[in-house]
Amino acid sequence: MIQKFILLFLIMVFPLFLLGKDLSSQGEIRDQIRIKLEIVQPGQPLTIRDQSLKTSDEIYAFYSNRAFREAWSSDGILTELAYELRFEIRQSKFDGLNPQAYHLGLIDAFFCNF
Repeated sequence: MIQKFILLFLIMVFPLFLLGKDLSSQGEIRDQIRIKLEIVQPGQPLTIRDQSLKTSDEIYAFYSNRAFREAWSSDGILTELAYELRFEIRQSKFDGLNPQAYHLGLIDAFFCNF
């Protein structure tokens, strides 16, 4: 279950991370997310910092159903839910899990760029 949320976090935050935060409107952000997803070959995974995510088809479907609105952030600011997710990933070590297996380093990099 946590792996699903982490994957969704990476999928939903990466557009703002890749595009920068200087986009002036939600419409611009939506357009940039749509454009980025449309240039990826169908069926190919998206790669973020050399880490492979779900296929672009699944990500495109998710964003399409959201009208390409950003998730885990609002107006370029990470939501409380994003911070809670990062906390839970960090705490996973107390459950005998390796937080790095859940892309903690990549998630921390996203947080540093917001």
